[in-house]
Amino acid sequence: MSDDEFEVDNDCEWINKMKKNDKLYNDFYQVETRRIKVYCLYVNNNNELVYINKDSIELNNKVLNKTRLISLLKTKSFYNKRNYKIKSLLKYNIDIFPEDIPYFIKEPNEYDFLNSNNNINDMKWRDSIDLFQDMNSLYIIYYENSKNHSHKNTRKIHINKKKKKTRKNIY
Repeated sequence: MSDDEFEVDNDCEWINKMKKNDKLYNDFYQVETRRIKVYCLYVNNNNELVYINKDSIELNNKVLNKTRLISLLKTKSFYNKRNYKIKSLLKYNIDIFPEDIPYFIKEPNEYDFLNSNNNINDMKWRDSIDLFQDMNSLYIIYYENSKNHSHKNTRKIHINKKKKKTRKNIY
């Protein structure tokens, strides 16, 4: 074996070692968010959590578009033959950078990954570390529609305007 062949083998070996070491850290690189979990929480009139529905949704370019979100909200608004209305939408997106993990471990209260959405619009998820991908999610909280029948018991009061008659005064 010549010196040139030995150097090429050593160069390839060094590259292979680097690739092998790099595989150990693949879970800590940021990747595009392609899939999220959707949790539908159903709360009854007594403020008791009745049921949790878990589902998974594919994102298009890290976005859950408005029309798909509306259809999701409508299809999930019924549970156990009861109608529920949307109380809140919560988006959980762990978008921390790998170099910030030591700071996050020391001061977890400094980071906030949960966002409340008041409007129904396109929802975008940012890239996140591969290890945390399965934690990216959407929480939909539904409250049971209360059926108030009080409007059926109210009575209408009709006020009729009586015709005024003019009276003659005789002197």
